[in-house]
Amino acid sequence: MVPYSLPALSVLRLIVIIALFALAVLVAESLTVKPTPQDDQLVLDQALPDRIGEWTHVKSTFMPVQLIGDIDTNIDQPYDQIVMRSYQNGDGQQVMLALAWGRHQRQEVKIHRPELCYVAQGYQLLGKTPQPLAVDGHDELATIIGKRMLVSSPMGGEAVSYWVRIGSIFSESAVDTRWHIFSQGLKGRAVDGILVRASIPVQQYQNNDADFQLAEEFLTDLVAASSPQLRQMLLGSPSLALAP
Repeated sequence: MVPYSLPALSVLRLIVIIALFALAVLVAESLTVKPTPQDDQLVLDQALPDRIGEWTHVKSTFMPVQLIGDIDTNIDQPYDQIVMRSYQNGDGQQVMLALAWGRHQRQEVKIHRPELCYVAQGYQLLGKTPQPLAVDGHDELATIIGKRMLVSSPMGGEAVSYWVRIGSIFSESAVDTRWHIFSQGLKGRAVDGILVRASIPVQQYQNNDADFQLAEEFLTDLVAASSPQLRQMLLGSPSLALAP
């Protein structure tokens, strides 16, 4: 009996299938990220100073926009720590601060961008623009690419300045975020992330530059008043937080 032999095309197809399977196994192994051990994890609520420059922690009469909704209050919600506070300066002006940190950012569970949270809670997005922020870094000035966002509602609006740090980047878009998480996952690394948001209540929606500047002055003071550990959480590690 003549031994049965596979056609050349079938053999080639089998080789390709085996190769693709092996590649899939290698990619799956590379995407098994290893969270960086963190000893003595910083507790945000304890690390935040009650006095930041000319600003003092106060009880606010304003209702801040929440960082998570009811659907997020489960094991897949992206934050390990959330802090929301109000600070007031000597002129009686108030700023609302929101910090939300997550130890392990993943493609399907990651920092929520403020514009999504505001719209989901009934606000209308009137405008959003990139805004570079120069803050005191670890050893020198660090340039953060943040955002300015103006929102309105029947109860009043807000001028919001914020940044999102994912791992070693200040993320400007969902695409940037996904790519950074993916590229670090290929190296077996998990990345943390934080949303830093400051908002000023407003009643009119034109010529709001002074409101944004006030929020950004507060954020600058926040970084300057932070301990090295808190600064690292806000900006990332010293070698990565500074702009090239």
